[in-house]
Order: sequence, then structure tokens, then C-alpha cells
Amino acid sequence: MSTDEIYRMAFTSGTTGNPKCVLHSFNTTLPAVHQINTDMGVTELEVQLVYLPVCLNWGYLCLLQAVVSGSRAVLLERFSAKDALELIQRERVTYIATAPASIVAMLNGPGLANYDVSSLRVVITGGASAAIETIRDYQARMPGHLIELYGMLETGFHTYTRFSDDPAKVNGTIGRVVSSMELKILDEPGREVASGEVGEIAALGPSVHLGYHANAAANAEAFTADGWFRTGDLGRVVDAAGNVEIVGRRKEIINRGGRSFSARGGGDPLHASQDHACCDGRCC
Repeated sequence: MSTDEIYRMAFTSGTTGNPKCVLHSFNTTLPAVHQINTDMGVTELEVQLVYLPVCLNWGYLCLLQAVVSGSRAVLLERFSAKDALELIQRERVTYIATAPASIVAMLNGPGLANYDVSSLRVVITGGASAAIETIRDYQARMPGHLIELYGMLETGFHTYTRFSDDPAKVNGTIGRVVSSMELKILDEPGREVASGEVGEIAALGPSVHLGYHANAAANAEAFTADGWFRTGDLGRVVDAAGNVEIVGRRKEIINRGGRSFSARGGGDPLHASQDHACCDGRCC
């Protein structure tokens, strides 16, 4: 069997249309795992708490992280703040991939101070934009690096913040593109926009999917002629380091009278809602 053959098929959640069947090979899946393990310093000593659904993309990739690194994964079938905190203390958990809501639940639980969570080394948040207040609250009250990540079923892990970043400068962004991937911000016709301008985030690299099964129209819309995958998310590069801010979804922007309006409210895409398509969000 070739490592380029399809071995994994998964459906998008369909929040922006009919669900689409995403095709991945070994060679589009494992690069994301190796990349994040390298950047997050994952070794055989890691103890990962996994409560993201393992039938979905990010939870599945978490298990592969453990398999590839030879580390330990502690599974929690259904998240609750109490159960998660108990497992962190008992199993000396060092690494968690999660969504902002779960972080909020642990921070707001009445018993946080009663648990020993000093083993935490890395907590990665994705699936939606974490509120700045949540990020700062975590950084003030819990140990370990809080990493903000952006990716989707179709692209794997595309950007994240880094251990070396100054939190004051990157909090609220999705970080910068990972070293094995490329990122462009495109206008509607597919031209790259100037730094700081809003456009659609596009991805190119080894973890981009092979395409949508039996859906030529979706593939034609999603991929540019030179192979870049258009994510549907609107963003802009905010600094010289290449950190990116999410500002909305392309299909939620309405053009009227030469101006762009977010369907969620507001007349400027820069102020659109910042929910974005991270793993286990819109499409995992």
C-alpha cells in the first residue's frame, strides 16, 4: 500500500453548507503530528489528557501524537471540569488539547485551588477564539504555556503561538504559520493582499487534504489553480513576525454598495465575530 493512498475519510460538520467528505493519506496526516510534537517538545515522558472526541480530527491526531512519541494518553470519555482536574492531579498530566469553553469551566470551577495542577506543561486551545480575558485569567492562575492554535480537518495544524512569544504581543492571535506549511492572505479573485489587509486565509503544505470525495464543484472552489487551499476564514497579518488575527468567515461577509458587512453584525470585517475553523470547530 502506498503512503499516498487514501486511508482516512472524514466529513466536515456542514455549518456552511452540505457536509463534504475530506480525503487524507498517511502522508497528509503524519506531517501534522510530527510537526506539533516537535514544536511542542513532546517526548515519551508526556502525559496527555484527551477528552476531545477521538472519532473527530483533533482528538484522533492527539492519539497519534502519543503513538508517534511513545508517550501516554489518558482518556476522559466526557469532559467535566471536576473530572479533568482530578485526572490532571492523579495522573500528573502535562499536555492538554482543548477548546476555550473547557478552560473557562476549569477556571470558574469552585475547586480549582484545591487541585495540584503543577504538572501542566502545555495547554493548547483551539476550535474557537479564546477571549482575551480567558487567556489572561489562565496565564495568571494556571501553570504551563497556553498555546493558541488554528487548523481544520482539511489542513491539519496551520498556525499556532510559540513558547518564545511574548504573551502581551500574541494574545488574541492564532500565532504564525508552522514551519512545514505556507500561508497567504488572498482577495476574492485569489490575489495576495498586502500585509495588514483582510483577506481569506489560504494554506499550502504537506498536511493539506487530498480533496473532497466526488465533489468536483467543491474542489474547484476550494483550491486555487496553483494548489493553495482556501480555508473560508478571513484574517490579516498583524505584525512583522507574521502573527495572524482571525476576523470572520468569507461566507458571512456581504458586499453591498462597495462596502463589506459581516452577516453576524457590524459594517467592517475587521470587527466581525472571531469564531474560526479550528480543529473540532466548524469542520473536524
